This record gives sequence, structure tokens and C-alpha cells, in this order.
Amino acid sequence: MGDAPAADGLVAVFEQPAGAMVASAATLAFVVENRGTTEATLDLDQLGSAIFAIEVFDASGAQRYTIPPGMPPANYKPRVEQLAPGKSRRFEITLNVFSPELAAGTYTARARPKTIRSETVRFTIR
Repeated sequence: MGDAPAADGLVAVFEQPAGAMVASAATLAFVVENRGTTEATLDLDQLGSAIFAIEVFDASGAQRYTIPPGMPPANYKPRVEQLAPGKSRRFEITLNVFSPELAAGTYTARARPKTIRSETVRFTIR
């Protein structure tokens, strides 16, 4: 994994994938830890979706983009959860939302929300 972020606030720590994955079935898992001293609010809808939760870069460093998000219904209310200091929450996201689909190769991912410092993870698509 990449450089470890500072030890305060929200931090995303990725689990290392077991091996090379097929693009249509690829997943990444990460844990958001509250290393701060106050309760933090997590947006469960955003953190549970690859479209919003992560940024992916190919071996050359170019960002790979997902399909655009759909429009939420007019009465949409985000699902949120309070995360106490010292607690964590695990998320697993599916990577089948890239257009075009991720080609065979090595990629790096990190959490997208700017309120969460993120470690990086390398993964391989076969």
C-alpha cells in the first residue's frame, strides 16, 4: 500500500486483493477508520459505490473514469452513519462501473472523498 496518512481524522485503509481479478467481477474492500477525537459522519451511499468512493489510475498514472452517476429521486435522503472515535466501518465496492471496462494491467486506487485521507492499493486486472 502507499504512504500511510497522518493518524488523525478519517482514514481509508484498503485490503490487498488476493490476486489478479477479472474486470467484470473485480472488487476492492477498504475500511474507514476514525482516528480523530470527535464523531464523524459517513455518507454510506457514496462510500458504497465505486462511482463516488474511489479514484483509479492506470500504470501510466492516467485516471480512469467510471460511468456517470444516475440522478437520485427528488425525495432522496442520503444514508449516513455516525462513526465514533476509534471505530471503523468496512466497505466493499464492485469495479464494474468503468467505461470502457478496465483492461488487463496494474492499477492504483485511493478513496475519493476529500474528507478522508487515503492509503493507496495496487490491483491487477487479467
